[in-house]
Amino acid sequence: MEERQDHATRTISIVMIIALVGKVLGLYRDHLLAVYYGTGMAANAFNTASRIPRVFFDAVFASAISACFIPVFSEYLTRNGKKEAFRFGSNFLSVMALLTAVLTVLGILFARPLVTLFADGYDPQTAELAASLTRVMFPTVLFTGVAFSFVGILQAMDRFNVPALISTVSNLVIIGYFFFLDERFGVYGLAAAYLLGWLLQAVVQAPSLRRLDFRYRPDFSFRSEGMRKAFALMGPVMISTWVQPINLTINTKFGSRLY
Repeated sequence: MEERQDHATRTISIVMIIALVGKVLGLYRDHLLAVYYGTGMAANAFNTASRIPRVFFDAVFASAISACFIPVFSEYLTRNGKKEAFRFGSNFLSVMALLTAVLTVLGILFARPLVTLFADGYDPQTAELAASLTRVMFPTVLFTGVAFSFVGILQAMDRFNVPALISTVSNLVIIGYFFFLDERFGVYGLAAAYLLGWLLQAVVQAPSLRRLDFRYRPDFSFRSEGMRKAFALMGPVMISTWVQPINLTINTKFGSRLY
């Protein structure tokens, strides 16, 4: 018991340190954005374009994945064993990837109306730039859905260090872009760097999943027992977490009307 407590203490300490490093890097990333782009047209357009996919993902998928997937996966792991739990994990991952891919396509197609909805105070030039950047960045919804699903599997298997590391990885990519590539590629390159950062959040977790013998097998069944349980939990969780994305939408809308 004492050995388990020591292991838990070490794990919590490492996760806290990694999370703190990620937050500090996030602040430094935002600092560099202000240094390189200030408060001009490019900065306003980029901030809006980066928020739109985040709002949709937070409102629909983020808490649903973290609060609904892990309990069902853990139940499968306890009652049916690792093989069945991993089968449900593949099923959930496939469904989330499909849903986020559909949302991504819709976001790209309707980027201009979404910018108008979120920031109706922009002049036409800023609004058009924001729409273009939104089209570039909307696939972050798909990458985030996959990354969060991986996080759920690893955390349910008591692996916490790598999931805590993912924000550090993406922030380092963006910080590196500012120093080495921003002068050449500008704000569109920055949008691509954000996209790459979110993709790497999924990629860096793949080796840990392989060490756990997780092998992804496509399964797009919406009516499996595990998915029915997950969907039953999703409704109340989604509604309870809508406050933050709605607040972010309102703030962006009012902010677009300021000089």
